[in-house]
Amino acid sequence: YSIQKLKFGAEYIQQLNHKMNASEDINGLSFFGSYQHSKIRFFGRFDQLSSNIITGATDPWNLNKDGNLVIAGVEYNAAKGIMLTPNYQLWMPADGGPNINIAYLSLLIKF
Repeated sequence: YSIQKLKFGAEYIQQLNHKMNASEDINGLSFFGSYQHSKIRFFGRFDQLSSNIITGATDPWNLNKDGNLVIAGVEYNAAKGIMLTPNYQLWMPADGGPNINIAYLSLLIKF
């Protein structure tokens, strides 16, 4: 959805019988948005990924890959064909493991 310089959206995914394995389901929820101001675009995203608990088990079958992801950053159009994009990503695993914090700097050069 878009309102002038603001864009945002959401999506939900459900994958039943992941990789053809009976009863191994995955659910995902995502919210994202951006705001454009002159040569700068601010963006953010939140993803939540979860798996179901199979009959007879105590934990979700894919617990080591379940969790939440947060991404926030800025796109800067420095000049025609040159874009810098610093961004921060936070992974919060559902299994109680330590959070993972990563900072990135991307450079795009178009000829």
